[in-house]
Amino acid sequence: MIDTKIKIKPENWNFKKQEVKRSESLYSQINLHLNQIRDRITNLYLEYLSVSTQPNKKEFDRIIKNNLFVDNTKKNKKTENNKKIYIIDTYKQFLNSKSSTITESTIKKYKTVYNHLIYFQEYSKMQLTFDNINIEFFDDFKNYLIKNCNLNINWVSKIITIFKSYLNWCYDRDYHKDLAFRKFSIKTEETEIFFLSSYELNKIIQLDLKENQRLEKVRDIFLFQCYTGQRYDDVRNLKFSDICDNIWTLRTRKTKEIINIRLFGQALRIYEKYKLKGDCFPAISNQKANTYLKELCKLAEIDTPTQKVSYIGGKRVEKNAPKYEFITTHIARKTFVTLSIENGILPDVIMKITGHKSYDVFKKYEKITSKLVDKEMARVWDNIN
Repeated sequence: MIDTKIKIKPENWNFKKQEVKRSESLYSQINLHLNQIRDRITNLYLEYLSVSTQPNKKEFDRIIKNNLFVDNTKKNKKTENNKKIYIIDTYKQFLNSKSSTITESTIKKYKTVYNHLIYFQEYSKMQLTFDNINIEFFDDFKNYLIKNCNLNINWVSKIITIFKSYLNWCYDRDYHKDLAFRKFSIKTEETEIFFLSSYELNKIIQLDLKENQRLEKVRDIFLFQCYTGQRYDDVRNLKFSDICDNIWTLRTRKTKEIINIRLFGQALRIYEKYKLKGDCFPAISNQKANTYLKELCKLAEIDTPTQKVSYIGGKRVEKNAPKYEFITTHIARKTFVTLSIENGILPDVIMKITGHKSYDVFKKYEKITSKLVDKEMARVWDNIN
C-alpha cells in the first residue's frame, strides 16, 4: 500500500479503472499525478530487476520508500552534506556502468553479489553505507557467507573480489576516500584438478554414437574444446567465417582477447565434418551440456573411483563417485593444458593458446603431471627385473 497524500471522497473514485471520476473537480490533474506515480514505480521496478536475480519484496518496498517521492536534486545535496550514500543504491550504478563491457556470465555473478548484500543487510539489520565498510564488516560478511549461506571458501573469495572491484569503482568516483577495504582478503583452498587422460579421450572418440545424435553433438563440442583449449562459450559460438586456412581467429567472449589457433588432427576433422554439413555447432546450454557429458562419459566407461574435496560452511566435504560424475565442459580446457604439459609443450606457448595471463595457474598443473609421471614410471619399471 502506497500513500499518495491525495484525498478524495470515495464516491469520486472509479475502483474498476483505478482512477478519479470526472465528478471530482481536479480529476484531470490528480489522474495525471497518479499515472506519473505508476510510471515511477514501474521504472524503479525495472531498474531493480536489472540488478537483482532474486527480487525481494521487502527490499523493493525500501526502494519505493526511499525514491518514489524524493526530489533527486535535493536528495543529491542532502547526500553530499550528510555523506550517507547507500551501498545498495550505488551498486546499481556500478552494475549499469559495467554491463556493456563484461560478459553475461560475469553480470550474473555481479548480480549474485548484489543479492548477498541485500540479504546480509536484512540479516545484520544494518543499512550498508560507506561509513560502516570496515574490517568488522568484512569479518561479519565473510562469516555470514560461510556459515549462513554454506558457501565454499573459494566462492566467498570471489564474492569479496567482486565487492572490492565495486569499492574501487566508487573510490574513483569520490563516493568514499577510505582505502581500508584493499586489505580485505581470504586465503583460498587449492582445488583438485580433474582432467581426462589420452586413453580416456580415445575411449570417448571410439564410441559409436550414430544412433544418438544428441550425445554425438555434445561429444564433438567437448573434443573440439579438448584439442583447442578454449572455453565452452567460445566453441559453441564459433562461426565458419572465423576460420581461414585452418586457423581459427577467436575473440574470446570473456577477455575480448584475439587468439589465433591452428586446427590439427581431431579438431580439424570435427570442423570439416560440420562445414560439410553446412552447420555450426548446435546451441546447447552449458548446463545441459554438463548433464549430457556425464551420460557420455558413463557410456565410455570413464568410471575410475574418484574423490572430490571441498570446504562448505567451513567444513570439509568429501564426495566419492565414479569419475564421470565430475566431468563438465570446463574439464576439456584442463585436459588440454595438462596433456600439453605432459607432451612437452612449453607453458608460454600453452598460455598463448589458452589466453591465460598468469604463470601461477600452471604451477598446479605441473604438480599433477609430476605425480602422473611418477605413477607411470612405477607402473612400467617396477615390473622390470
